[in-house]
Amino acid sequence: MEYIIVFEDEGEFMVRVSRQQSRIQTRERIRSAARREFSRRGYGATTIDVITEAAGFSRGAFYANYESKQDLLLELMTESHEQEVVAWTDLVAHSDNLDALLAELERRFDEYAAQRDWWLLHAELQLEAERHETVGKLHRLYSERTTTGLEALFSALFNRLGVAGVLTRQLLQWRCEH
Repeated sequence: MEYIIVFEDEGEFMVRVSRQQSRIQTRERIRSAARREFSRRGYGATTIDVITEAAGFSRGAFYANYESKQDLLLELMTESHEQEVVAWTDLVAHSDNLDALLAELERRFDEYAAQRDWWLLHAELQLEAERHETVGKLHRLYSERTTTGLEALFSALFNRLGVAGVLTRQLLQWRCEH
């Protein structure tokens, strides 16, 4: 359970958030700064010092939350993909009008695909996966999770449409990796 402690200091009220809430806020500021800097400078040119300075924290705060810059990049990509797949899956599950559903899925996909920052991050992650074996292994896990989410999404969509559609796992896996 989260507690916010409010106390009075010389006539003024101050709010302190819990340690867990503070950590969540710190991670979000680091992620936000990293997204901006990776997109602006490129992954290779963005140092941990650049990220922490942009976020207003020390290197220690970074390492208290992430093992490496690669770990942070992978988290950003995973979070982005998972949020979008959940949103698309929710649309499929709760839409009553199939024409409206398809139009909304198309609109959301176009909006997602137009996000320049996302594509730059994706390209950076693929390059890192090719250059570093450890990142390559993590990237394959990321691709597997994404493939599983998309497989469930398309299965639900095909069921809603009453179509005997088959989208092979190999095609989805290839798409997630490229």
